[in-house]
Order: sequence, then structure tokens, then C-alpha cells
Amino acid sequence: MGIFLANISPFSVAVVVTVYGGVFIIQFFQRQEGLFLITRDRLFPFILGSIPFLGYQFWVTNTDPILSKWNAQNITPTPILPLFIMGFIPLIIWSIIGIIFAIKTKKEQFWIPILWVLVEFLLIYLPSALQRRFSIGLYIPLVVLAGFAYQGLSSSSLNKKIPVQLLFNISIGISLIPFIILLFVFIQAIDRHDPTIYLSKEEYEAYQWMDANLPKGDLILAGKESGLFLPVYTGLKVFYGHPFESVDATYFQNWIDSFYSENISIEEQIKFLNEYSVSYILWGYREKTTYKSPPNLFKSHWVKLIYQNSAISVYQYIPTY
Repeated sequence: MGIFLANISPFSVAVVVTVYGGVFIIQFFQRQEGLFLITRDRLFPFILGSIPFLGYQFWVTNTDPILSKWNAQNITPTPILPLFIMGFIPLIIWSIIGIIFAIKTKKEQFWIPILWVLVEFLLIYLPSALQRRFSIGLYIPLVVLAGFAYQGLSSSSLNKKIPVQLLFNISIGISLIPFIILLFVFIQAIDRHDPTIYLSKEEYEAYQWMDANLPKGDLILAGKESGLFLPVYTGLKVFYGHPFESVDATYFQNWIDSFYSENISIEEQIKFLNEYSVSYILWGYREKTTYKSPPNLFKSHWVKLIYQNSAISVYQYIPTY
């Protein structure tokens, strides 16, 4: 399990080890020898199984020149605590009630989900660039504790004074609101053919032509919106396609803006194209929307128009080394 989880979800390994390690420590100090030995025989093989891949991943993301740059900008901070808690309302309210019931009734089987929640909140606020990724799996203990709260309230004397089932139904209704809002937003985007999720007919035709006629892996200069679609449909490489997954994203986004808006000279444009061995330049409707007019470089002998339809032009750059 350690081997599999380290490959599938490395951040989950940290959660499992800290939660199960906490159980191990509790059992040790409570002198629950039988349970302590079972936990030990599960925990340590799990850790040993996960170490090789985790160690390799840590090493390669810190030593590989590309992955290290990517890792440096892979920052996912946790929102401030009040906002983070609000994201789990009303579930977290039921979970807190479940914790209170578990403590009052001394239900030891609920110590693990309680410990799990505490460990998760500790991990997500550690001084790390990847804080939010440690929240993986947090819903599981919260749901377990909320279920215990519902069970406890339903079977207690409070049920005669408090309409528990009604509160539970209201909570489910509140939980559905964000999903309804998101669904409405997506339906609106589909209805207006939002360009962030739709390609135009001309754009798709141009991508088909590039896929069939241009060598895979060649580098094409394009605006940031086009850069998100080009690798998928054409096999070409781009400078910028995603703010977190593109290496040196901010640097190249600024360069692309400078190139298309002509804040730099033609000589600087050519130097940039030569330095990174750019093969093609795209001038599509997305670029036209952002930058209005094409760069003067397109009128020079350094580029050649190789494809054009009513919305998109593709230029080949002729290197001048």
C-alpha cells in the first residue's frame, strides 16, 4: 500500500503516516500492547514501501533543471482559517457535534477520525509551499463524525426538542447551493459558447492543419489562451499554457505580451526567437482580441505565412543565426 499510494498520491502518504503514527503513539502510552503491535506491523512496512518513490520524487524535483523551476512556482497555500472552515459549512458543524458526543460517550473508535481532523489542520498550516495539497481526504473523517452526530442527536432526548431530521435536511440543502451555482455558471458558459472552453470552427480547422503538417515537438509562439489548447490538438510546444504548469510562467507571459504588443524592437524579437529556437508564430482571434494589431515582424522577410483562414494565421520563422 505504501508503494502504491506514494505513486498515486504522495501527499496522502504524509496524512496516513501522521494519523496512523498518532494512533501508534496513543496506543503505546496507553499500553495497549496487542493493538500497538498490530499498528506497528502495519505502519512501518507502509513507511518503508513509500520511501523509495518519495525519495526519488524529492530528489528529481530538486535537481532536474526543468522540474526544479516548475516546483519553485508550484505554490498552493491554504486559505486563511475562517475561509477554509466556511468551505466546509454546514458539514463541519455536524462534525464538531460528533466530536463532542465522542468525547462525552468515550467512544474510542472515533478517536481516529478526531485525530485525523486535527492532523489535517496541522499539516495544511505548516510553513510549506504546498499547504493546501495536504487537505486531501479531509472529508472522510468529517463525514464519519457528522454521521455520529446525527446518530447521537437522533437517539438522544434532545430529539424531542430539536427537529434533528429537519436540521439534517436543511444542512444537505445548504451543501447543495455551491454545486447549483457552479452548474448554473457552466450552463451559462455552454449557452454562450465561452471561448475559454470552446474552440471556434476556424480555430479547430487550423489546429487540424497544424497537427497534420507541422513536426510534433516544434516550438510555436502564441498568446496565453491559445497556449492552453495548442499542445493538446497539435502536439506543438508552447511557452505559456497554464500559470502553474508552465515553467517560468511569469517570465514568458511578460515576454509574450511584449512581443505581441511591440514593447520591444524587432531586433529584440528576433533575438528572443533565436534564443529559444522558435519555429512558428500564431496570430489567431484570441491574439487579435488581446493585442489588437499584428506585430510588424509579420511584414518582414524573417517570417513566412504558411497557413491562413478567416480567423487564424500561422507564420513560419526563418532563423537568422
